[in-house]
Amino acid sequence: MGQGYSGVGGTVLSGAVDMEVMGYSFDLDQAGADTTVTSDLGWEDEIHTTRKVSGSFDFLMQASKNPFGAVAGMIAPNYPTLTFALGGGQTASGVAKIDKISVKSATKDAITCTASFRSKGTWTLPS
Repeated sequence: MGQGYSGVGGTVLSGAVDMEVMGYSFDLDQAGADTTVTSDLGWEDEIHTTRKVSGSFDFLMQASKNPFGAVAGMIAPNYPTLTFALGGGQTASGVAKIDKISVKSATKDAITCTASFRSKGTWTLPS
């Protein structure tokens, strides 16, 4: 039987700052290069080339963890190191470019933010 993990244990660190996320998505994309030749008898063939990590995370806007401030360091010219705790002691981490921060506010709710990111360089993935 496989080991399942719950989102309740997931965390996202921006540097040393725990962003206290409400949820996140984490995607690994692997590009490919076409290596099809005539001896493939009409079947396509491809090899893996470059990889990238992308995704987003949702968190509550807090004065002490302001994504626009120096502590979390999530806007230009900074490239924060993000660490995702995936459960069971597994983590994924690396330098990220924050592409977009969306702030959402409703009269009866807390102010929430969504940060969208993509990798900048090599990431360490769970083994």
